[in-house]
Amino acid sequence: MRCPKCRKITGVLFTDSENKYKCPFCSERFVADSSEKESIAELLKQFADDYGKEIFLNNARTNAMLMDYMPDNRKERKLIINVMRENVVNELIGLYGKNTDEILSEIRKISHRVAEDICITESASEYALMSVAYALGLDVSDKLSVSLTDTVSETKAELQKTIFTKKMRISGNEIDESCNAVGFRAYSADKNLTEITLPETVTAIYPKAFLNCINLKKIYLPSALKDIGTCAFEGCSSLESIVVPENSVYIVKDGILLDKMTKSAVRAENSHDRLKYIIPENTERLCRKAFDYNNAEIVKLPKSLKIIEPDAFHMSLNLKYIQTDSGNRNFSSYEGVLHNRRGNVLLKYPSSIADAGYYFEDFVEEIGYRAFSCAVNLKTVTFTGTLRKIGDKAFEYCTGLERFMFPMNLISIGNYAFYRCESLENIIIPKKVTEIGSLAFAGCRNLKNITIGESVKYIGEGVFNDCPDIEVMVRSNSYAEMYCKSRNIKYKI
Repeated sequence: MRCPKCRKITGVLFTDSENKYKCPFCSERFVADSSEKESIAELLKQFADDYGKEIFLNNARTNAMLMDYMPDNRKERKLIINVMRENVVNELIGLYGKNTDEILSEIRKISHRVAEDICITESASEYALMSVAYALGLDVSDKLSVSLTDTVSETKAELQKTIFTKKMRISGNEIDESCNAVGFRAYSADKNLTEITLPETVTAIYPKAFLNCINLKKIYLPSALKDIGTCAFEGCSSLESIVVPENSVYIVKDGILLDKMTKSAVRAENSHDRLKYIIPENTERLCRKAFDYNNAEIVKLPKSLKIIEPDAFHMSLNLKYIQTDSGNRNFSSYEGVLHNRRGNVLLKYPSSIADAGYYFEDFVEEIGYRAFSCAVNLKTVTFTGTLRKIGDKAFEYCTGLERFMFPMNLISIGNYAFYRCESLENIIIPKKVTEIGSLAFAGCRNLKNITIGESVKYIGEGVFNDCPDIEVMVRSNSYAEMYCKSRNIKYKI
């Protein structure tokens, strides 16, 4: 609610009765009026205006402030924070500069993915995304709803059913056989879970049901199982055996759990004895986190493969070579490095390649999402003049990366692009670069000098966080100078 005197949004500060408040800004005392309550979108917008958009990169702080300012809106507050935890803030920031139709189209795509990942309705997901997008300054006000009730087409009972009613009742490792699904995060981070047999009554495993069960080694799936949610076994780094009896939907073949209906590779077993995986022919999709924390050194992709979802090889730190079938029309491999078929987008550089240097092929125009993530052996890269875009998190945690020179045709550096590249010391941003994403160089603790030209028209939040000795070389009256000045970042003209 707003203070009637200074018009700032206030926290709930009781005075002498439950319906009286005291404004923390001007000390005005007033009686609460339900008509004065703000939508959560307006409140988030006020946070951005008062504390900067960077606040939304800190989920804990945002949650604490929402608890202070809207203690009665538990459902909306929890929804907003759960959605923000799916890294959506950086995705939304990446929409700056796009027109309204493009923004709304991308938000719908993100909404669909988030709804699947955290097991909520798409309408609830879209409500949260629209609220955060509005706070970030994106042009979505015409599509913004004042409350969750206005947006969600389902009734409150239906919404609760979708999220909560199929969670399992668990006693130790035993599941009540009256239940028909393993709920969202039902076993999340259960370190005592080493082996489990799901009863025949279970027909569905919800997204992230076994999230970070790091000691789970073996799971027996029931023959009646019809659906496994997104990233159901994310973080199960010890999962070496997935057993499936005769089942109309799922089968384990060559160490890979396959969905026969969608022709998807859902999850690879993580056996220390198996260092090479050959994904079976007829597989068309490699799912997110399929090789999550896997010990594989070589993975061969079939001719039939059409889609590789983001993070399919997340934290596959032993991966040395990705091989593609020569007849595949969607992907290609150059010396074990995965590209799209044309070769102009580099998709995945195996983290465990021993070479200290990498030379980009002349035809590469874009480095994809997390393409070089955790490539700790990499010390130098040589870009080609054709490179135009470095994607989000492209070189995150490349802790050994010491030097490179950006190509002159580069125009965009993504969010978290060089996050925690702790060996970098000096960088020159080329003249054609127009945008540098949020936290692009955050955590580069040894970065001392970076030169940013006057062509840069956008620099994201927190781009130099945890860079204690940074000095930015800028042009007089440039956007970079204004950015540094407004954030007390040391700079030199």
